[in-house]
Amino acid sequence: MIFLFAYLPTTDQVPAAIIALCERLANEFQQYIIRTTSLRKVFLSIKGVYYQAEIMGQDITWIVPYRFSQKVPQDVDFRIMLTFLEFYQTFIGFTNFKLYSDIGLVYPPKLDQKRDDDAAGINALQIEKAGGNVLLEETQSNDVKDTSKQLKTLGEKLKSLNSTQEPIDANAIEQINEEPEDVQLDIFEPLTAEDTALAAPQQPTSVILFKHLTIFLSREVPRHTLEFPLLAFGARLSWDPILGGGSPMTEDSETITHQIVDRAVLAKRYPGRSYVQPQWVVDSINQGKLLPTADYAPGAILAPHLSPFVHIDPSGYDPMVELDDSQEEDEEEVDDEAELQQELEAEAKGIKFSDFKGSVEAPKRKRQVEEEDLRNIMMSNKQKKLYKKMKYSNQKKDETAENLRKKRKELRASKATKSN
Repeated sequence: MIFLFAYLPTTDQVPAAIIALCERLANEFQQYIIRTTSLRKVFLSIKGVYYQAEIMGQDITWIVPYRFSQKVPQDVDFRIMLTFLEFYQTFIGFTNFKLYSDIGLVYPPKLDQKRDDDAAGINALQIEKAGGNVLLEETQSNDVKDTSKQLKTLGEKLKSLNSTQEPIDANAIEQINEEPEDVQLDIFEPLTAEDTALAAPQQPTSVILFKHLTIFLSREVPRHTLEFPLLAFGARLSWDPILGGGSPMTEDSETITHQIVDRAVLAKRYPGRSYVQPQWVVDSINQGKLLPTADYAPGAILAPHLSPFVHIDPSGYDPMVELDDSQEEDEEEVDDEAELQQELEAEAKGIKFSDFKGSVEAPKRKRQVEEEDLRNIMMSNKQKKLYKKMKYSNQKKDETAENLRKKRKELRASKATKSN
């Protein structure tokens, strides 16, 4: 709801102050995700953009609407929604405070008004680390007070120790001072730099996917949709001035490695730079690796954008796996050849084709029925019902997977005919 109101236009029912507060809370939460590299999944749907982040071991999923000019409906009672919104504003404010405090950041972060006026978005927030001279002085004064109290009671403690201490035997002191001749001391060699280097915890590669990339967003690309995931995965980002102020570099910068465009024909191309479509960013994030840029070149026909939130059954249809037509054709050819050989042998013996078919298929059906009956005999009524349900569900899954494979083959065949 916070992101929804952050993208609404100002009306008589929704004041500008509420929209500004929601936008700030949303930007603060996104800045935390960027600082902690907690983003894991992104999905572009019709409703909006789904994000999933891992915060303190928990998967948090939320949806953000696209930043379009929205028409506010008149039949919605905003008074009720604003009541719930007031609760969520307080809730998210305390949540952001806790998250920022746990990683040692100042909350609330300062807002650069000039950048905010230039539509810098999440880059208008100035993130600062907690701590400073004031906190240091308070800590030192507390340490001094505690030490002074200990010094006051130190004399009394020493007197009590001296009064309770037993006299020391002189013979025991001489035995202690005598050093044995056969004692060998351990030799400690100095450690090298490699031995003393601490193994810092390494982040997974997918978290810093775009760390070494400098990406430029063209003017036709939706900046607010791609800015957050790119920054969350470590990219250095710049954009066209039409998309807002605060861009650290211009389009002709030589440090730019990738440029995201959403048009087939480009007026100018810079050498040494990869040009990709926006889907390349999301697909690379969901697969955890940088995908080939040639598959996402301007004007190229892209693969379907699949949801990373769907669990794919290993025994079912997997759209990411290429169809192996050659293997299926080989199996069909082998079966046809074996069946043809049997038909020729039956014809040589003078057996009719109908009788041959019946003699081949009847034993198979009989054997299957006998095996089925044997299974049913060994099971109870409850197990029989469960077994029937399992068979029915597996059959439906197989039919669905087969239909999807057929549709995919037909689609691929139609594309091949169009290209020819």
